[in-house]
Amino acid sequence: LIGLCLDIYLRKYSQGKMGLIDLMNRLAEKYGNEQPFKDNRLFKEIASISYPELKSFFETYVSGENPLPLSTVLREIGVTYKAPEPYMGFSFGNAALGYNPETKRIYIADIGSINDFGKKMGYQMGDELLRINGEDMPQSGFHTYFQDLVKTFKEGNTLSVEVLRKGETIQLATPMERVELTRPAELTLNPDATPAQLELRNLWNKGANS
Repeated sequence: LIGLCLDIYLRKYSQGKMGLIDLMNRLAEKYGNEQPFKDNRLFKEIASISYPELKSFFETYVSGENPLPLSTVLREIGVTYKAPEPYMGFSFGNAALGYNPETKRIYIADIGSINDFGKKMGYQMGDELLRINGEDMPQSGFHTYFQDLVKTFKEGNTLSVEVLRKGETIQLATPMERVELTRPAELTLNPDATPAQLELRNLWNKGANS
């Protein structure tokens, strides 16, 4: 994300003539493989070989504690950024899932980030999912399947998951409940972008694809 911000700013200050790769090439030409630079001078060095405005960016958002100004930076290219936000909703438990090609089944690959609902379900690593609410698991399209499944959840209804654990079939079940989730960030093209924003977006796209 820091690289994204730098690339857009560099394109803006140079009218599209310089991007992040160009900056890296300049640093490589000056220092090469054998000549190190001091870490505490890196930001000043980048500003000196590119644009002095970047020094403030580094001090404020990279070495400082302020979050990256993604909304402001993306606005430069006519893109609207909506930050992630928490909300209360249903989930399968937030266990990491994997696929066993030998058994052709989904299994619980990791429970390190499992939420409260997943803990109440009692998932264990290695559990292979056989049936959910009495219906056999599909053979493909798992991502869409789980997305559609969660949409059917209702407060108080019971989620029942039949798993294969160490050769034994076990029934896991608990009432469905809402937990705190995070809605992912959203990026949308601004239909009212100015000619300057559209021009910079075009320059940035050309640079990113070159």
